[in-house]
Amino acid sequence: MSTTTRLPFSRYIKQKLLANRHKNSTYDTYQEALAQCQGLGYDCADIACSVVAKTELYRDQISRSDAEPKLDLTSAFSLASMSLAASHNSVLRVLDFGGAAGMHYFLTRQLIPKTIQIQWVVVETSTMVEIAQPKLSTEELCFSTDISEAASRLGTIDIVHSSGAIQYVPDPCVLVADFARFNAKYLLLNRIGVTTNKLNLFATHQSRLQDHGPGRGVRGAADRIVRTPYVFASESNLLSSIASGYKITAKIDDPSGIMVIPNEPIRGIGLLAARR
Repeated sequence: MSTTTRLPFSRYIKQKLLANRHKNSTYDTYQEALAQCQGLGYDCADIACSVVAKTELYRDQISRSDAEPKLDLTSAFSLASMSLAASHNSVLRVLDFGGAAGMHYFLTRQLIPKTIQIQWVVVETSTMVEIAQPKLSTEELCFSTDISEAASRLGTIDIVHSSGAIQYVPDPCVLVADFARFNAKYLLLNRIGVTTNKLNLFATHQSRLQDHGPGRGVRGAADRIVRTPYVFASESNLLSSIASGYKITAKIDDPSGIMVIPNEPIRGIGLLAARR
C-alpha cells in the first residue's frame, strides 16, 4: 500500500474486495459497459484535482536545472513524434485530445529547443478544464472542452496527439476519422488498445483514482475505485479510418494502457501517421 494513500484500514479492505470482485467482462454495447460504471466514472472533481496536483509537481520537478526526466516508452514515442512535427518549424501547434492536465506539453517544452514556440490545446472533460485552466495554463498551453473549437483556435495543426484516451469514447474509429479531417501534418495515437477482430470490443477498466496522472499519488488526496467503459477498437477499421489521408510511418508495441481480457485477441500499440 502506497505511503501516499491514507485510508482507514476497513475502507481499504472494502475497496480491495470491490476490486477483486470486478471481472474484465465484455459487453455487447458501449451503453452496457457504461451501466457498470455509474458513480465510478472519470469526469469527477476528485480525479481532476488529483491529476492537476500531480501535474503541478511533475512540471516543477522536470523544470529544475538539475532535472533528468526519465522517459517511459509512451513518453519517448510522444516526444520523438513532437520533435519530428516541430522540425523546420518556428512554431509547434498541437491538438492534444484527452491530454489531462497537460503533462505531455510540459515534457515537450522542457526537451525541445526554446527557439521553437508552442501552441498547445488540451481537449478534456468540463471538470478537468475547469480545474486545470486556472492552475496550469500558460501563454503556450490552454484547455478546451470542444475539439472543433480547439482546432479552430490553432488554425494550422502540426500534430493531433492522443495518449491513452481514444479507447474511452463510444467509437474510437469515428473519433480518429474526425482527427483526420483536421488535416494535421501528423496523427499520433499513443498507448491505445486494439483488437484484431472486425468489430470493436467493449469492456470496462478499473483503477485507483490516485493511479491517474504522472508520478505517485499526492499525500492526503482522496482515493477510491474508478471504473470506466473501455473500447478496444478494431485495428483494421481504425487504420481504414485514416488510410485515405495518412500513411503509418511508425508503430510500437505498448501494453501499458491495456488490461487482460481472457480469450480475446487484443494488444496495446502506438501509431504515428503522416499526411499523404
